[in-house]
Amino acid sequence: MKLMFFYRDLQNGGVQKNMLRLAEGLVARGHAVDFLIARSGPNEFAVPEGVKLVRCAGHNPVSLLIELVKQIDQRRPDVIYTAMPNYNGVALLARLVSRHKPRIVISERSHNGAERAHARWGFYSLSLLAAPFLYPLADRILAVSAETAESLAQSTGMARARIGVLHNPVVSPALERAAAEGLHHAWLEPPFELLLAVGRLTGQKDYPTLLAAFALLLAQRPNARLVILGEGEAHAALLAQARALGIAEQVQFAGFDANPYRWMARASLFVLTSLWEGLPTVIIEALACGATIVATDSPSGPRQILGTDGRLGYLAPVGDSAAIAQALSLALDHRLDGAALRAAAQTYSSEAAVLGFDAMLAELVGAT
Repeated sequence: MKLMFFYRDLQNGGVQKNMLRLAEGLVARGHAVDFLIARSGPNEFAVPEGVKLVRCAGHNPVSLLIELVKQIDQRRPDVIYTAMPNYNGVALLARLVSRHKPRIVISERSHNGAERAHARWGFYSLSLLAAPFLYPLADRILAVSAETAESLAQSTGMARARIGVLHNPVVSPALERAAAEGLHHAWLEPPFELLLAVGRLTGQKDYPTLLAAFALLLAQRPNARLVILGEGEAHAALLAQARALGIAEQVQFAGFDANPYRWMARASLFVLTSLWEGLPTVIIEALACGATIVATDSPSGPRQILGTDGRLGYLAPVGDSAAIAQALSLALDHRLDGAALRAAAQTYSSEAAVLGFDAMLAELVGAT
């Protein structure tokens, strides 16, 4: 089967990683995959062997739509797979005007209600508004978690039964090999207790609350340290906040790291303080590395992955620095069994996701 994946870029992010893992698995099962991206940039993920990368000429919504129509008619894929509202919408509009009419599978990766509440005016917010009218045109609609699917149904008015759930393809032997790679850092040695956060430095991740919580923790545990892996527009503001809190010497903004898994496997705790998510890949990755996790109980995903009984991790209220600090201290005193965490992460194996997607493709194309 000839497939076309379509997304913004291949820079560091959970959506990109999961689409590439899925593409790699589908190529291994005999499918041909072209991966179209709208723009290039630094820190791009490597494209797996057998996946053909196509860089589109269009950047703004209109030129991107024109470019995608051209690519559809030239490459004539059987199925197009997209992710996130703006790229889902462009793909659905492109099929309306293209000569070739592939099947389209769209994927919802974040909590739609939260995205609507926080989106700034622009192409993305318009795409959210257009979703109730465009999404019903898709041949299949997938969400990464049940809660994400329910939020999408509520926001668009679509029947919940119209939206399937397929978990991200996260855990693989490659991830496990990467976690075992060597790493040397002074804060990984006693007497330090290293907290790790991974993700873009954006408002969604709520790093200001994490820094405030860490300052409270540090007052009680002076050997605590915090490393944040990621880049983004909030870097300068977060650095200024760390200085204002008097914790700049105990916090390191380490930038992008192509292998965060070796950090996850060695840190005392992994921390995620997002305001909202979909099914946060980074929590599953940390689980697969055997890390004890503290996450905010945000919509959606952390509760689904970790549960509420404390066996797989600890949840804290969104935006509450005092409660997060308390959860961090509790987790440091009661770290979880790494082997049990790694076993639980197998629910989100790449193999299971690829098999599920492949079965959906067979059903979809067989329905023609």
